[in-house]
Amino acid sequence: MPKIKADSVKEHREKQLQNLLRITKEIIRDSGCQALSFSEIADKAGLARPSLYEYFKNKSDILSALIDIEFPIWIEQVEKAMAKESSPELQVKAFFQAQLKMHKKDLHSIAFSLMHGELNPEIKNKVNEHHFRLFALLNEPLEKLGFANSEDVTTLVSGVLSSILLLVESKKSSPRRLANFASDFVLGGLDRIIGKHKLT
Repeated sequence: MPKIKADSVKEHREKQLQNLLRITKEIIRDSGCQALSFSEIADKAGLARPSLYEYFKNKSDILSALIDIEFPIWIEQVEKAMAKESSPELQVKAFFQAQLKMHKKDLHSIAFSLMHGELNPEIKNKVNEHHFRLFALLNEPLEKLGFANSEDVTTLVSGVLSSILLLVESKKSSPRRLANFASDFVLGGLDRIIGKHKLT
């Protein structure tokens, strides 16, 4: 029997790892984090359950690996979309438009499911760290608009984003219309607050 070269073993392992992550994404996308189990992943991958432990220690381990892949992609895409715009108003609008565009392509829907899933504290903290990085992208344009308490606003914006993503999931409105509505809603509210309280 010919020996398997080290490079071939490494390549096979990497392909299997990517396949397991792909299957994990599919399960989360279709059924949510609660439906994820080693048994289902192994079954879909055509592996014996003990074989999964060669790649991941437990469910949290595989979720952690997926978070490290999905969230940076999400944040990078939003950052690129905002960087194309010159005014803070358009940057806020681009923030929403990029989220909905990715949600339509499943890039965001996986991250959204992870954010709203029942996760253990360690994984939840990791998700929250990425979530903080995402909304930190709004700090600069909001400060340029004259809103000093940008961290307070990003908390409110997070609620608006979650709401419009739920509407997209229900297919009750088009993503483009919702993105425009959300940005107008946020910016209109900020204009009124700034005008009332003269925040700097």
